[in-house]
Amino acid sequence: ASGKQVSKASDDPGAFGMIRNLASDGARLQQYARNADAALKYSTTAGQGLTQVVDILHRINELSVQSGDGTLTSRDALIAEVDTLLESMISIANGSDAGRYTYGGLRTDTPPYEAVRDPVDGRIVSVNYVGSEETRTIQIGDLTEVSTNTPGSTSTSEGGVFQTATRDVFDTIIQLREALAAGQDVTTSDIPGRLQSDLDHLLNVQSLNGARAEQIKMNQTHLLDQQTANWDQTEAYDKM
Repeated sequence: ASGKQVSKASDDPGAFGMIRNLASDGARLQQYARNADAALKYSTTAGQGLTQVVDILHRINELSVQSGDGTLTSRDALIAEVDTLLESMISIANGSDAGRYTYGGLRTDTPPYEAVRDPVDGRIVSVNYVGSEETRTIQIGDLTEVSTNTPGSTSTSEGGVFQTATRDVFDTIIQLREALAAGQDVTTSDIPGRLQSDLDHLLNVQSLNGARAEQIKMNQTHLLDQQTANWDQTEAYDKM
């Protein structure tokens, strides 16, 4: 009635055992495929945010250079734009997809960053990380695991996106704004160097995320080939 020649062990013990093994392999491959889909979705979301952050840092670097020739009026405009870009960066850092915050490490149910504001003018004076520093890996093949999250900040390593053991992208931007407000010549300070270092760091994070996405896509192609072979073998044994 099922159209299958082997539906129980007594029909053909050898074929029945092989079909059971193939079914187990097929279920494992399907789980790997689901895991790969989830990992790629995260990597894509994170990559979109990183692209926006890199663009912001490029612009802030340009503003730090322009400040050396600025009049008081243009300096005020620079400060206002820096503030706007800082607000945008924090918004991206607190970005989420389907209710899961992208850069919160394993704590994905709440915004990972809290902006501390001046009680008088409302400007951001510091940014605190309230996410977790842990990462999670997921298996997308018998010997392949990939990370499914990235902590926005890390206190003991360089693995964070915005804050690490040696840098704080938010603080660098705040220091730029404060220097501009104080009338300092930013171009002769260490701020341009810090901004460039932060940009290089973000570009590296972006590159690593892109490489991870490509690894996942290649693995998905391999998984599809394995699943096709599994289906073909299962069908062949079903017809024995």
